[in-house]
Amino acid sequence: MHRSSIHTSFSVFIFAVVSLLSSVAGTADAQSPIVPLDIAEPTIAISPDIFYPLDEILYVEGLARPHASVKVELRKSGAKPIRLSSQASANGEWTIAERLMLEKGDWEIRAQVVENGSASAWSNPRIIRAVINGFQVGNFTIKFSTAALYLSLLFMAGLSLLVYGSVRVRTMRRREENRIRQKRIRELESKLKQKELEELTKSVQKGFSEIRSDILEKGIAQGTLPQTQEESIEKLQTIQSKIEEEIHDVAKLDP
Repeated sequence: MHRSSIHTSFSVFIFAVVSLLSSVAGTADAQSPIVPLDIAEPTIAISPDIFYPLDEILYVEGLARPHASVKVELRKSGAKPIRLSSQASANGEWTIAERLMLEKGDWEIRAQVVENGSASAWSNPRIIRAVINGFQVGNFTIKFSTAALYLSLLFMAGLSLLVYGSVRVRTMRRREENRIRQKRIRELESKLKQKELEELTKSVQKGFSEIRSDILEKGIAQGTLPQTQEESIEKLQTIQSKIEEEIHDVAKLDP
């Protein structure tokens, strides 16, 4: 009976020790803080760290715990944060490839691991610079260089049309001036010819008039018969008419 009581006392002692250790362990677990999970700094696959949203896909890669969920955050002063997620492989490698229309400027990228409601500390941030090299019109993306090229071509085309139009107008104006000048020259030549013709006709008429006067004076002085004088005058008149006709015909033939 004495041995049985000793066994019972030893069992109670063992139970008390186990209970005490369990209580101490539980207290230690309750008071121990959550240790942040480790995550490697993400690597930005842009060299240099410049990103063209209109041309490129943002590519981020890094290392984490195997099969861990990775949250990536992009921040910029004055802009709404962008949050992305990825899943690490068995080797702990994770990647994110997204086409993002980031505002121009410097963006801070950092990552953390999220497991079972706990999150690691943020990784060291990396900085990328978003550069906007164009603009969008509907579903079309137009680069500034392309727009500048088109504007230059349009400017050159407009300038060429302006020069061509100016040359064309000057040419037509010059032709019109030449036409008017030639018309005036022809009119002056026509007037000059007409004047010369009139003067020549008057000269012929004056010459024949003097000849007729001489015939009459000589006939009176010599006592020539009036009939003979009239015949001579008629012949002179006929000759005068023929000469005047020849003068007019020559004037018509002269261009």
